[in-house]
Amino acid sequence: MTIKSSIPPALLLTDANLFFDPTFFTLFLLPPIIFEAGYSLNMPLFWKNIGPILSLAIFGTLISTGVTWYFLYSDSTDWLIDLSFSESGQFAALISAVDPVATLAIFTALKVDPNLNSIVVGESVLNDAVALISFRAVTHYGINTFDEIESISLAFVVTGVGSATVGCTIGAFAALTFRVMGMGKQPHLMPHVECIIFVLVAYISFVGAELFENSGIVSSMFAGFTMRAYARPNLSAPARVGIDQLLKVFASLSENTVYLLVGLAITIELEYITNEDLEGTTLHWVDANKAFLFVIVLAVAVRAVHVFPILNFFNCIAPSPEHVVPIGQQVVCWFSGLRGAIAVALAYQVAGDTDGGTANNKHIIRAATMMVVVFTTFAFGGATPTLLSQMQVATNCEPPTEEAKPAAGTIFKTLEDWLVDPDVEAAQYHEMHDHDNGTAPWRTKFPGVAQDFPKKNPAAPGVRTRLSRPEPLPNQMSA
Repeated sequence: MTIKSSIPPALLLTDANLFFDPTFFTLFLLPPIIFEAGYSLNMPLFWKNIGPILSLAIFGTLISTGVTWYFLYSDSTDWLIDLSFSESGQFAALISAVDPVATLAIFTALKVDPNLNSIVVGESVLNDAVALISFRAVTHYGINTFDEIESISLAFVVTGVGSATVGCTIGAFAALTFRVMGMGKQPHLMPHVECIIFVLVAYISFVGAELFENSGIVSSMFAGFTMRAYARPNLSAPARVGIDQLLKVFASLSENTVYLLVGLAITIELEYITNEDLEGTTLHWVDANKAFLFVIVLAVAVRAVHVFPILNFFNCIAPSPEHVVPIGQQVVCWFSGLRGAIAVALAYQVAGDTDGGTANNKHIIRAATMMVVVFTTFAFGGATPTLLSQMQVATNCEPPTEEAKPAAGTIFKTLEDWLVDPDVEAAQYHEMHDHDNGTAPWRTKFPGVAQDFPKKNPAAPGVRTRLSRPEPLPNQMSA
């Protein structure tokens, strides 16, 4: 049975939203993915590469959107369908979104060099926020977009800073809440309640930002940073293990659901544009293919135009050799521009019948976007292991297991002193550490807990360090 005969016209008239609802994707599937990305990101490497990450995410995305917009709208060869000014801008903005779902899945599976992973993951997450803001600006202002460039620039800065502030504030509030509640000092009490509260606060960081018309992506990512650094240390040891695994489960479940829904939606959408039985809505398959070829060539070329100059610029001003991004890693960064569900979600928000456009254009944009998603995921994603080998990029690298500690005298150390309860580690040490010098069976069973509670510190008798159990004093021993 072919696809055409298996899908009734009545189902096609649902416009594929039956399977891929942008609102459902944004509010329920995207938050776990973004928060877990920020939560598990290596913060020292992120701050080390903050310059390239922000430049690629902001300037790179804007360059990609602008160049793609120009070529889509000014096409004079009559090779493409006629897109209005707004449609061209919306298409350019959404196709510039580098999807963190596909990127994270590939790099996590291959255990790519942590330094390269931090650049690609950081750019992919922040890039989506920039693409989303650009898409909303074009949708709101339409043909007057360039006349309102100052207002858009101001809104861009306010949205970015405001979203980051919301995420950090909610994360700090969560840390303070856990410290005041003191459940971390009683690991046998209610670790499941700690996990539930942690997940709820993580979700609030996304929805809260969206309610105030900020970027939930940026807010959720910064909340992940903050809660990992300051809220997690206030959890009990069982809760730490539980929340680490729970976030991974939620993120993986969301990723798999996203790709399932995209697959169902693309089946409906491609059938819609080729079904001759739908009177008045028949579109040309060739138009969608032309749009796909045009956009994929532009996307690959424009990404090369901004990735290599930006990374080489930062190589020239690198303070030390360890900050330099080798050419092999630059090629992988360029090749990692996969597109995914975020582009599809934005494609379903294209009006298609304003500013001189037609109602049928939106279906061609959707179909072309889905083709780009499928092509980049399978072609680029499938070729990534081979490219990594050819570029001699390190793989199978184990990420750092120890939590980064802020340096004394920094604002991060001050925040740690305010938000992290120092008695939690001591209480859990007495609860879980025995007299076998760190060879207890629970260390093998729960390695995530073991890294938080190292072996007994061989300090002088009676001297207590931050993670060491005090030795008994002589009078206590005699007693």
